Amino acid sequence: MNGYDMAMAPLETWILRHIRAEIIPLARGDVLEAGMGTGVNVAYYDHSRVRSLTGIDLECPPVLQRRAAKVFTLVRGSVEALPFAAHSFDSVVATLLFCTVNAARGLREIQRVLKPGGTFVFMEHVRPEGPLAAKAAEAVNRVWSRIANGCNLTRRTDDIFRQSGFADITVKRSGGVFRYGHATKREAG
Repeated sequence: MNGYDMAMAPLETWILRHIRAEIIPLARGDVLEAGMGTGVNVAYYDHSRVRSLTGIDLECPPVLQRRAAKVFTLVRGSVEALPFAAHSFDSVVATLLFCTVNAARGLREIQRVLKPGGTFVFMEHVRPEGPLAAKAAEAVNRVWSRIANGCNLTRRTDDIFRQSGFADITVKRSGGVFRYGHATKREAG
């Protein structure tokens, strides 16, 4: 287990694994996972519904390369400029990604590579709802962002998703700061 996975282990145990178990199996067909990180989602896919799995990440750490071996295709790159043709994927998965990237640009790219009627599956953390928790997040955000690879604790990613042009957006809440769900790319025409 690498350092990131160890640091995330309590959250995985208490919250994230339950969310992953609910949403990741929604991916089907040709799947792109944007911001694959350490590859923790791989165990949650329903591989009987996935024809191909392509992962993209900026860093492709050794733990991800080991998990990729014979299971999926791994590409180095960013969700902000996906190196794939339009309408390439039936599903796109992104978990804990949009706190560190330009969300509007990334969502445009996801819409571009999704086939009409395709599914976008997501899980993110957002600005805490309560006023005290929100103030605490704002107070530590600048320092946290520096030590956590640009992670932004105060972004309202769920609002950005709702305004992105996807159809049938389902957003659920968990643990006060996590939002997860799925959306559908509008059919052409």
